[in-house]
Amino acid sequence: MLLGWQITRNAGGHARAETKPWRNAHAPYSDVRRRREAQAKGEAMSREAGLYWHVYHERLFEWCWDVEERWKHIKDLKPPEEVETRLRLMQPVKGTLGGEEAFSEYKKALAEHSKVVAEYDEVDAKAGAEYEKAHAEYTKAFVEYTKAWDAWISTIRPGDAEALHAIECPNCPWNGKTIFPEVK
Repeated sequence: MLLGWQITRNAGGHARAETKPWRNAHAPYSDVRRRREAQAKGEAMSREAGLYWHVYHERLFEWCWDVEERWKHIKDLKPPEEVETRLRLMQPVKGTLGGEEAFSEYKKALAEHSKVVAEYDEVDAKAGAEYEKAHAEYTKAFVEYTKAWDAWISTIRPGDAEALHAIECPNCPWNGKTIFPEVK
């Protein structure tokens, strides 16, 4: 399962990174398939991917696989009163969050995972040993990719992401849980 994370605070106010499952547990695999389907139709998909603030309203930052696709999703499917805020706050993370060595390992695992996913996609319709081998490699790369993400996240000290976020996303309504805090 792919994991994202957000900063949560315990009753004493201490921050900690909390790992949360992604809504789309096969995002990288789905991205490859969507990209191929778009190419077959002569359509282009964004290749811009990376760490972004507020990809989802309940997460401080997340890896975004396709920025233009996410923007289109927001414009087309989110409540009209949320669109401007979501688009304004979804910005690339420019600084470093710490754990650079672990993040480098995560990026290597991501590259390997993407390569294996592409191979998997080519043979997923085939039956037999070739499919089983590709599926086993896909599963192994997926597990390593997820472990690398979690290892990198675990190196980020509580408070570091919030501090960088305060610099890079000023006047942001993020309250530690959502970019849409309830008005009481």
